[in-house]
Amino acid sequence: MQYSLKALLKHLILAFLVITSFTRCGNDPSEIIEINPAFGEYISAFTSGIISKESTIRIRFAENNIHFNDNGEPIDKDLFDFSPSIDGKAYWIDERTIEFMPEENMPSGTVFVGELELDELIDGLPDDLETFKFQFQTIKQAFSVDVGTYQTYEKTKLGLNKMPGTIITADVISNEEIEKVLSATQNGKQLKITWDHEADRKTHHFTIEKIVRKEEAGEVQLNWNGDLIDIEDNEGSNIVEIPSLSDFKVLNTEVIQQPEQFILVEFSDPLNETQNLNGLLRLENNSSLRYIIENNAVKIYPPVRQSGTRKLSVEAGIKNILNYKMKTGTEIEIVFEDIKPAVRLTGDGVILPSTDGLQFPFEAVNLKAVDVRIIQIFENNVAQFLQVNQLDGNRQLKRVGRLVHKETVKLQTKT
Repeated sequence: MQYSLKALLKHLILAFLVITSFTRCGNDPSEIIEINPAFGEYISAFTSGIISKESTIRIRFAENNIHFNDNGEPIDKDLFDFSPSIDGKAYWIDERTIEFMPEENMPSGTVFVGELELDELIDGLPDDLETFKFQFQTIKQAFSVDVGTYQTYEKTKLGLNKMPGTIITADVISNEEIEKVLSATQNGKQLKITWDHEADRKTHHFTIEKIVRKEEAGEVQLNWNGDLIDIEDNEGSNIVEIPSLSDFKVLNTEVIQQPEQFILVEFSDPLNETQNLNGLLRLENNSSLRYIIENNAVKIYPPVRQSGTRKLSVEAGIKNILNYKMKTGTEIEIVFEDIKPAVRLTGDGVILPSTDGLQFPFEAVNLKAVDVRIIQIFENNVAQFLQVNQLDGNRQLKRVGRLVHKETVKLQTKT
């Protein structure tokens, strides 16, 4: 379940997005770049760690810089040097922030070492602080392929089907590129694939079209090959069974734990949604079940949350959309994994703005309350914090911050 915490977060100072403390260096993976704590007097935050290939590189100063201008033009000084080389230009974002904008996407999975000529921006620096050296790495591109159960275009026409699926990529990718990696065939014939891409450019839904189901059982073969778009070690295949038209049976079962626990049973045919499934679907040690039929699937809701292993009985007599009865029943062992008490943030970010009425969403399971502690990391201590932490880390906080708020939040469970 999701809850929102409105807390006193005005003093949360980390107002700059960086990912921190990646310890491998450009040309020498074993080299460790240690940031001199003395830089904390001049630099409050910087791009580090693992970033997107489309990211910009930012440096934020501890104080307003006298060289700032807001004309929108590139900075004419040669301030940055990168290894491997990155072509681009630097701009002032505000009085404390410089952003280097690469001309092209950086290569994936690459470690970069950056150098900022700090003495070009701040006068009177000690010799060992004239150049600020830092490092970061672009995300190594990869993807996963998930395939769903085939579905009819029209419930009463079982011969023509489509199959949904999703590809998730580690980093952003163009629609044109990701569409190249996947192909599907049935009986040696290439099948059309249509796509629907989400705005994050990491989630890509596909549909394999016009899968034919015949009197003889068949199969659809999916192949994916990342080499086609220079993604190494991402090649595979999946063969999906397409049962005979006369073979009405259970294809798959799965336990869904959140937000409400239920058993998903998928059949080879769409089901008659008006039929009474009492007695036809039985779960061991449970006499009162709730059923929802959705196309070729049934969601089975136990009266209380289950744990351990239970036997699910699927009886002959269940009707498909054409009122043909399933001829053979089956028994399936269903494993309900125990969910341990846990709490986690719902988003990927770790930066919270300083505003009143802030919403802080998180998810909790098997908990009656959570203890919330808010520690302010002071702006002039950010560099010191980053020496031993990623941005979402919590090591050695007493050195760099102090507790500004503490409370226990009671969680009300919906029934």
